[in-house]
Amino acid sequence: MTCSEFEYMIDLLVADELTDEITRQRAMKHSSICADCSMRLADERIISASLADLAEETGHTEAPARIKMALQKEFAGMLANNQPDMTAQSPKNIVTFPLHRFQPRTVLTVAAAASLVALFALTWQLWLPAITIGNPETIAIVPLPIPSPSIASSVPGTGNSETETVIAKTEPVSSSRRRPPRSVEAKSDPEMDRVDFIPLTYVSDTVSLHSGTVVRVEVQRTTLLAMGLPVNDSRNDSLIKADLIVGDDGVARAIRFVQ
Repeated sequence: MTCSEFEYMIDLLVADELTDEITRQRAMKHSSICADCSMRLADERIISASLADLAEETGHTEAPARIKMALQKEFAGMLANNQPDMTAQSPKNIVTFPLHRFQPRTVLTVAAAASLVALFALTWQLWLPAITIGNPETIAIVPLPIPSPSIASSVPGTGNSETETVIAKTEPVSSSRRRPPRSVEAKSDPEMDRVDFIPLTYVSDTVSLHSGTVVRVEVQRTTLLAMGLPVNDSRNDSLIKADLIVGDDGVARAIRFVQ
């Protein structure tokens, strides 16, 4: 330990407040080797003991009564001299604010005015004509299942045993213009077979395709593109004619595009 380190902790050694025992032993060993540090430690202990004795002797000592009276008188004079004289100031330098008290008549007037305003607002709302906005006709579009990767199967035709149904597709109603529904007339094809149909769902056998109903519809290109079907996306706003095979459970089994 150096002398500077010992000087830094000499107060803790004198007050016996050094908690680290190892540091305490190093400091005492240094004081036994260094004569200057040992002498300074002894002087610090003597001064601390003398101050403690002096504090104990003068702890209960009080000043004489005459000194207390003189000090109180002096402090009272200083306080009186520091207070400003309000009477000597000019009235122009004093700003007064008048007290406003609400009279009962004023309160009643304000309450009556507020009631009239609320009554007028309520009456105006009741007199407003009710505006009924007609909801446009909405068409629920149920997306068809995503087709499984399979090759279109060829099923022998059944002649005129199947019934062709024509569904008229209605365009969504727009706020700017209304497009009339377009109907498609089914062409009678007595030898219509079920070749070139693209399956939309997984069909375990060919009977499901053979027993369905052929329905001709018009589908938007964007819907077919979303389903992953091979459609030219050059004209997304146009409609495509297609034949659907709908099973007995109402689920579309396959689709074929009509040229």
